[in-house]
Amino acid sequence: MLVAVAVSPAVPGHDPRGHMVQHLLLGMFAPLARVLAAPDRLLLGVLPLSRRAAVRRLLRSQVLHVLTHPATAAVVDVGGSTCSTSPRCTRPRPTTPSHTTW
Repeated sequence: MLVAVAVSPAVPGHDPRGHMVQHLLLGMFAPLARVLAAPDRLLLGVLPLSRRAAVRRLLRSQVLHVLTHPATAAVVDVGGSTCSTSPRCTRPRPTTPSHTTW
């Protein structure tokens, strides 16, 4: 279902609420599907024994815990939302002509 929602095109000229439903479904269910898929367990299961220790160290590292912490995600989310609505990020950029007319 998530794949169908992700790849279905937005229909121009129609109600934008359908497009927002796509965003909400992906935003709410994609992280849950990723956690339930347990990609770290799958990776550890297929790696040779010699590489598993290095991957375990990486998965338990403090840097990864900070990057994947919900507070970090909240700061990035709010920062992105703030930037997308601020005039500094949304002001039109000057365009340069692709050719000169004499």
